Amino acid sequence: MFGFIKKLISKSDEYETAKEELISGMFERSENWQSKGVEMAIDCYENGLKNGALIQFDQISEQIKLHYPNNVGSIENGFLTQMKIYIDSEEVVNVSIEGSTLNFIHKDYLKDLMNS
Repeated sequence: MFGFIKKLISKSDEYETAKEELISGMFERSENWQSKGVEMAIDCYENGLKNGALIQFDQISEQIKLHYPNNVGSIENGFLTQMKIYIDSEEVVNVSIEGSTLNFIHKDYLKDLMNS
């Protein structure tokens, strides 16, 4: 990190290279956290939704905030991006339930939810 600051102060050609490396590293770290969110969504799908569970994003978000307070946005983005893939493939449905923002249920269990 100090090497970057030294290059930044010197304003040499190395400055541009150091800046590009820093930005590239930021994007890479963000993608790593996004992939954590994707993994969480896949886990919810495989171990929850496929078994009839109703997944409430509020609860997922609280767990993310609890365990990864410094990377909430990236992880939530990865989670929601993967859930959108499931929704677009018509495997998962986004349902409205009073008092909760986003709720997901597997298509095979939607009828059961509507009848309860």
